[in-house]
Amino acid sequence: MEKLEQQFEKSLEKIEQFRSFEQTLGVEPADIRQVDEFKKKFDNRFKIWSNLETFTTFKQTWYNNNFLKQNAENIIQKVNQYNKDNIDLKMKLGKGEDKVLDLLNDEVRAVVGHKNLIQALGSDAMKPRHWQKVYACLEATAPNNLDAVGVTLQELIDEHKADKHISEIEDISGCAQGEKSIEETMKAVDIRWQE
Repeated sequence: MEKLEQQFEKSLEKIEQFRSFEQTLGVEPADIRQVDEFKKKFDNRFKIWSNLETFTTFKQTWYNNNFLKQNAENIIQKVNQYNKDNIDLKMKLGKGEDKVLDLLNDEVRAVVGHKNLIQALGSDAMKPRHWQKVYACLEATAPNNLDAVGVTLQELIDEHKADKHISEIEDISGCAQGEKSIEETMKAVDIRWQE
């Protein structure tokens, strides 16, 4: 796609050069609206293909790499941005079916369906004790050294059906956030007492 874009850009440069020659010679400029229309269509198509490629790569990383080393907030922001881009592209393309955009929408929607799970599990308040509770909820045994071993989102969904236990996991995550808040308050109080 990038090679095609480069070739198209070169063609546009030649057209602009031709237009400047026409202007210099005082010749009536040629009507090349079709090029402008094609450029708009090409830009939209290029964005769809580029988004599909990058989103697929992101999704593979999010689902197959160690989830504990990822930033859930960044994942959610990216998913929301791709979702917004898809809506914008759909509006620009107008009526009709676009299989590539539909495929991209399906990919984005699949992750959107796991947003609550990603937010709950990706909370920076989640400590090993909370992960123990998550695994207990999933009726599984947590690895002894979870930080070193890691866990993937795909594993949690496929092997442990974590998406079926979202309510319990959100409760555990909420408790973790509450505990973190209390710990931070206690540290602040301790610092004040020491002053």
